Amino acid sequence: MSRFMVDALESLRNSGIISVCAVNGLALGGGSELTTVGDFRIISDNPNHYISFFHAKIGAMPGWGGLNRLVSIVGRKNAIKMCGASAQVFAEEGLHMGLIDKIVPIKTEADWAPVAQDFFSAYLEQKYHKSVMAMKHTIAAVDTLSQAEAHQRELSNFKKRWYADDHARFMSTIENKRKQTPPPP
Repeated sequence: MSRFMVDALESLRNSGIISVCAVNGLALGGGSELTTVGDFRIISDNPNHYISFFHAKIGAMPGWGGLNRLVSIVGRKNAIKMCGASAQVFAEEGLHMGLIDKIVPIKTEADWAPVAQDFFSAYLEQKYHKSVMAMKHTIAAVDTLSQAEAHQRELSNFKKRWYADDHARFMSTIENKRKQTPPPP
């Protein structure tokens, strides 16, 4: 099961899809590992909601790749504090250490839809979604590839986007505007 979960979660993390993990309760054990897969984490402002890598309390250890991802998100010291003490990380502390990106006022499940729409609006408003996906895919490569391999991924994605039809249309639009603008006197 561990290998299956690692593969599934890494596929999402390394995809071109920008993802957010919404915490509306307790994220414990495997749930805490799932929070590390998202590019962003938001949590309700409910004072009883938290994230806890509580594996040490039950004589276990994370096995779905969450520990490695946690270190890249919050740093080594905070990861040790969280995991070694099975700490309950509430919203404000998580925001302070970089685990949480936003605390949101949630009263009912229906409140999540506008929150998600607001959170993703900056990405969804981009005209060229394939470029956003290519950049996310390239950024994800930094976690798992050497610097040289990540640079190769960046160059490869750059070439694909530079010669893509939507970029050519954009450049054509710019050129047409330039032609229509009279030269300065």
